[in-house]
Amino acid sequence: MVIHSGLAEVRSGQKASVLSSSTERLQALSGYVDKMGVEIARENSPPHALGSTVEEVERILSRLSAYPVSFCLDTGHANLVAGGIQSFIVPGLKPAEVHISDNLGEQDDHLPPGAGAIDWQKILAELYSCFGAELEGLAFTFELGGFPGGRAFHELKRWWETLMRQAREGA
Repeated sequence: MVIHSGLAEVRSGQKASVLSSSTERLQALSGYVDKMGVEIARENSPPHALGSTVEEVERILSRLSAYPVSFCLDTGHANLVAGGIQSFIVPGLKPAEVHISDNLGEQDDHLPPGAGAIDWQKILAELYSCFGAELEGLAFTFELGGFPGGRAFHELKRWWETLMRQAREGA
């Protein structure tokens, strides 16, 4: 289960109280769903929302270290913040899932990979360089604004598999 901890803009003076209440809710939810065998992944947020920077995600996850909560890297959100996707590819913050969508760098467009500004070959190479074999079996979920159609979907799948193979071989 992937969770956004609120997408509303958070002013700097509100961050401490929003962080506290968000953490309390995730603790309660994780305790409940853990009994059902469900895992929670906290997704990085779009700009101006809590959890939009790697420092905020790490702070949230550190407060939840006693709970079964992991990290979901949303590439579309990460591409919109200072430092971009690369700022979230750091040792110790291995994603449990990666949401794949592209954008033009101004809003969360949910474009198919390759239709926006993200350099996917570079991002996948960096993920494999940082996490290596730990990425095998990881869920890469396409988060698209619309279904691209049967033929386009198959072409996208082939393109993605080629990029993944190249990243693995280059790592």
